[in-house]
Amino acid sequence: MNKAQIEGEFHGNATWGASQAGIAKAVVESLEDGTLPPEAENEWVVVSANWVNPKTDDLDTVYRNNYRAAKHAIQAAMLGLPGKEEVFAASRDVSNPFYTPNQR
Repeated sequence: MNKAQIEGEFHGNATWGASQAGIAKAVVESLEDGTLPPEAENEWVVVSANWVNPKTDDLDTVYRNNYRAAKHAIQAAMLGLPGKEEVFAASRDVSNPFYTPNQR
């Protein structure tokens, strides 16, 4: 599912074409190379919330970036990464570029 409102034909092609193709390639390769277990083929669903910059001007870069991100996410998920202790530690100092709580 796209996270950015589609802003024109090129952005739509980047989102529904290049981005989705990169993600699909990562999923299929992960099935083929055994990163995903056999039951994933018919019993699992992959949900991806991807954001493509509306100012993008390079479909191949969108494809490569989404492929690499999906491949990395699948590998991390199958390895159980990040571990819960890392998540717990990160939760003690929560912030992001858009918001930093006064009380942490």
